[in-house]
Amino acid sequence: MIRKSLNNSSDPILIIAGIDVRGSAANMLYYPNGIFIDNNFDLYVADHYNNRIQLFPIGQTDGIKVPIGVILDANKYLFVVDQNNLRIIGGSSAVLWRSMSFNMFGNTFAVDSQNDRRQKFALLTNSCT
Repeated sequence: MIRKSLNNSSDPILIIAGIDVRGSAANMLYYPNGIFIDNNFDLYVADHYNNRIQLFPIGQTDGIKVPIGVILDANKYLFVVDQNNLRIIGGSSAVLWRSMSFNMFGNTFAVDSQNDRRQKFALLTNSCT
């Protein structure tokens, strides 16, 4: 993966993840399949064939392994899709196999391909009081 500024054409292209070789080392990826960048510009990469999510903190080229799927909500709560254990960590106890997302109202939507269904989990306000 590379990084290139769209605001300054003189900024160099930087390799930020992977080394153009497949592998499972902290600086390697094998079929990266999705990315997410948080407010701190930390990069999360779905490293498909290594069955992992790699977190690359800004400025670092070695990743830190986190589980199979991850999303960050507007309040910086991290939700992890733990495919092998059939659960979402940090969210509901849904049976998940593929992915999840949030809408602008904070509701969670999940794809449960094992059971051929989509699920919606409504945001409960003041649920942690």
